[in-house]
Amino acid sequence: MNNLLTSHLILLLALFLSVVVFYPLSGEEADFSSIIGYSGSASELSSLIDGFLERAPESDGVADAIIVPFDKIFFSGGVAACAYRFVESGDFNRVIILAPAKANIISQPAVCEEEFFDTPMGIVRLDRAAAKRAKGCCRTVSCFQEPGVLVQLPFIQQRLGDVEYLAILVPDDSSEARAVGKLIKQEMTVEKPLIVASVLLGEGLPTESGTKNDRETISLLKELSPASVARIFSPNYIVTGKGVLFALSCAFSGGEEPSLELLNYSSSSQILGQKQPHTGYIAAAIVREKRRGSTSFSLSDKEREYILNTAKEAIRFTLNGQHLLIRSSIYPVMSRQPGVIVELSRGEVICGIASELLPRKPLYKTLVRVAANAATCDPMHNPIQASDFSDISVKVILLVNIKEIKNIDEINIGRDGLMVRRLNKLGANLPDVAVRGGWTPLTFVRRTCMKAGLPSSCFEDGDAQLFKFQVIEVEE
Repeated sequence: MNNLLTSHLILLLALFLSVVVFYPLSGEEADFSSIIGYSGSASELSSLIDGFLERAPESDGVADAIIVPFDKIFFSGGVAACAYRFVESGDFNRVIILAPAKANIISQPAVCEEEFFDTPMGIVRLDRAAAKRAKGCCRTVSCFQEPGVLVQLPFIQQRLGDVEYLAILVPDDSSEARAVGKLIKQEMTVEKPLIVASVLLGEGLPTESGTKNDRETISLLKELSPASVARIFSPNYIVTGKGVLFALSCAFSGGEEPSLELLNYSSSSQILGQKQPHTGYIAAAIVREKRRGSTSFSLSDKEREYILNTAKEAIRFTLNGQHLLIRSSIYPVMSRQPGVIVELSRGEVICGIASELLPRKPLYKTLVRVAANAATCDPMHNPIQASDFSDISVKVILLVNIKEIKNIDEINIGRDGLMVRRLNKLGANLPDVAVRGGWTPLTFVRRTCMKAGLPSSCFEDGDAQLFKFQVIEVEE
């Protein structure tokens, strides 16, 4: 009898927990759309973010940290994209989000306790090891209603793919924020994370005073020293995320002086045409190294196999009237942005070729598109038929370590390929072209200008940009 009673009690307890624990999660997940201000499908959200990113200026550096707004995505997404462009080729496996508390009341730092967030674009999982390390200075809270965390997730997924997250809510207290800065500095020695700092400026102020507040706040951030940034704790400055900015300044103090680049500033009144209330949006990046040419690019055997198989699958899907959709990859290299050429051949004869020389999207997206175009859209060759695909060999050529140069003395014949761009005209020659032709660097430059449909002297005349690059070939 006692055993039967115990069994019934356990069953009732299990039912109770299923209601208490799991039912609210479905409601909280449903709030994601209202918090970020978008209720479309995953593909529509991805296209929206791509649109923001394509309109953002091209970056030339790798960001260790970015400062971004967290209003509704339609309002502040265009500004945020200017900072996220600086992480498009970053090799990050994890992200640390610093955000002010909006839904929680906190007096000390708090780590988001969610094991994962299920966004329209997929799952973002908790960095458990980092969360455990953070418990020394942070308590845990639920962040399912925190816009400073949730608004950033789709951008992070779009730029970096499958990464783990740690989110910390930072109070507006200098000593508590300093402790978070110390934690972040320690985390950067474990495995380099991308730091995402969510802030809003002048929230709720009239337009004129809000703009003045934002301008003065930004001037304090330019030095990025704790002594300068600490001044924002004054009541004279209206910032949603004072502790976030101070923690960031502490995290990057005491070592190599970082470079803070202000990338964009706008406000709700400028974007929406509203006079009140004002909210300022800032995009900035802490940059320690230049992107093009400064980061070495190499592939493991597994990465080579994955790249080749992805190209083949993209072609196979296309020939069957379908589209291969890849949202992320387990390989960080697939989140980087090399130029891509896909060459198809039947025996020794080329039967299809396509390229994107300076893509603005990660490799896992560019590769699918270029491979499909090589099979079906090359104007110099007939489209490949599905019945012929088994006879086709696939070669993927990656253009890596792309670096703009100002002097032809920087060209190494045999190692470097060249790319010339002016306005909407772009052309490239691979390294072996100069070797086969026996060209000098000057001839190489002039021939590349001509290949782009430009006068041979366009670079010498100062009318075009010149890039050098190396290639990695992946083939069967």
